[in-house]
Amino acid sequence: MREPRSYIVRIYRQGYRTLSGIVEDTHTGCKRAFRNTRELSAFLRGSTLYVPSAERKAKVQSTK
Repeated sequence: MREPRSYIVRIYRQGYRTLSGIVEDTHTGCKRAFRNTRELSAFLRGSTLYVPSAERKAKVQSTK
């Protein structure tokens, strides 16, 4: 069983149905940007199935 992790989640609403933000792993300091609830939940679950687009990867690396 995996050890529980703590995260800081910053959510920025961009309208009624749109949100984006940044998730930070408090243990590693790793930050990841997300553009919807699917990306947010994939990160929090630790899913390795979600692979961001090339444009998304560039944005993620620029937040490190």
